[in-house]
Amino acid sequence: TGPIGVKLQRIASLVLFGPLAGVDSKLLRADLVAAEEAFAKGDFDSAIIDYKAVLLRAPALTLVNLQIGNAYRQKKETAKAVEAFETVLKSDPANSTALYALGEIRRDEGQLDAAQELYQKAAAASPTWPKPILRLAIIASDKGDTVTAVAQLKKTMTLDPQSPEAVQAEGLLQKISR
Repeated sequence: TGPIGVKLQRIASLVLFGPLAGVDSKLLRADLVAAEEAFAKGDFDSAIIDYKAVLLRAPALTLVNLQIGNAYRQKKETAKAVEAFETVLKSDPANSTALYALGEIRRDEGQLDAAQELYQKAAAASPTWPKPILRLAIIASDKGDTVTAVAQLKKTMTLDPQSPEAVQAEGLLQKISR
């Protein structure tokens, strides 16, 4: 079977329900587009301002904090990035993206045990996502636990054989096996 063709149609007026009831969807969309464009251009200060405008308009969209955290990481403002990712985890404790991002921060700080714990939580929350599994393999290898490293590398390769993580895992596996 081939790919499924999908044609998206713009809806003239979108009525938002639940926690987004009463939010002007056009203004919300404009804020999100501005934030995404600023982020893509590397203008992280503007992106943060625009993402925060989204949150002021629609506080229920707590996942916007993922991008705020990513923008702060790009700016090397680690404490603010951690705060943004932890905000996501307050409303969604099993958010694998936030857990992984916090693991990356802890790894960068040299806190391998804390990073490992966060990667394990991310892997448990999204068992088919190869990124946290690969990071667990690298940490195991760095700690000299070759058996665990090999098992995690093989798992990374089987989860998504075409992914960049699988390619990296294959290279690391060859290196360890020598």
